[in-house]
Amino acid sequence: MDIRNFSPLRNKATLAGTLLLGVTLPYLFAVSRFPDTSQRFRSLGPEVFPNILGWISVLLAVLLIMEGGKSKPAPIFPGTAKQHNVLRAIALVGILVLVTLSLDFLGFVIVSFLFTAVVQFLLGEKRAIRLLVISVLTTAVLYALFILLLRIPLPRGLIG
Repeated sequence: MDIRNFSPLRNKATLAGTLLLGVTLPYLFAVSRFPDTSQRFRSLGPEVFPNILGWISVLLAVLLIMEGGKSKPAPIFPGTAKQHNVLRAIALVGILVLVTLSLDFLGFVIVSFLFTAVVQFLLGEKRAIRLLVISVLTTAVLYALFILLLRIPLPRGLIG
């Protein structure tokens, strides 16, 4: 790949690699600011696994960019997207913002149940019983994983 002809918009691979790199570098910066507890507790510090994931993401981003550099330039978005798919994507981003803003107030259980149900509905699930069962099971599994297995406290919110 000739760096002089590099463009992050060359094709899908270079765009994906550039976006991944753009997200991963601030992530690694945030991880670098974690406190170093390895000397006090003689164990792995809280930054070890996030660092590993971050550097793996950097490697994958560089590989994507290199792969895109070998490939021919191609349109990133061939054709036009259907309007309902664009609206779904916007709705999903809006839902993520609402989840972020309401998590402390409503709590993990309520927010995760509603999030799972609404996302399933947006993605096309029409059977109410299946939608409710999957939402309840997903919430229960995540709650058990974080609270019972990992012992990580979750926001309690209204059910406090």
